[in-house]
Amino acid sequence: MTKQLRNQNLHFMFGSGSNQRNQLLLQTENNAAALFNNEDAHEMKEIVLCADQTDKIEVNEKVISLFAGGGHSAILMQSGRLFLFGSNEHSQLGASGITQSSFPLPILTCLRDLFISYCSLGFSHSLVVEKETGRVYSFGDNARGQADPDNCASTIPLPTALPLKEHIVAVFAGVFHSAAVSEDGELITWGCGRFGQCLP
Repeated sequence: MTKQLRNQNLHFMFGSGSNQRNQLLLQTENNAAALFNNEDAHEMKEIVLCADQTDKIEVNEKVISLFAGGGHSAILMQSGRLFLFGSNEHSQLGASGITQSSFPLPILTCLRDLFISYCSLGFSHSLVVEKETGRVYSFGDNARGQADPDNCASTIPLPTALPLKEHIVAVFAGVFHSAAVSEDGELITWGCGRFGQCLP
């Protein structure tokens, strides 16, 4: 359900599980579930996503997918806007996240300048597929090449396009490896292959 309040759109959902990295958006004094000090939600709790209208989210726009990673989460809107929240220790939220405000709820900003068709969250890295182009962007922990195998940096702080020639329709982020499937059905893997989880 979506409601409009002042200059924000509120989206109401339910969730449960660990909230140690605020991956349920429940670390605020004003949350409906009243969880404090990194408590976990052992039963379903109401979650409120507060999106600033500058992100061009329509009042009646629907949430079409939810994604859960090791300590971060994401919500994909009908328009392709993607909101990430939770742990950002390895920049796995890209340039999105929670902004400070005097508003009673934390206000989330979406991943800027990208409209997403598919997303996958690993333990501490993220993969997204851009609508229209099928281009894959990655960000977050890259200690084992799981975000960008051609980049030797241990962290990819901002969404970076991977040099894949294929039009990608789905991505999958594991703990230390990643995979993508092209529209022709080709499987592409990268990252740590120590236990044979990546194709040669």
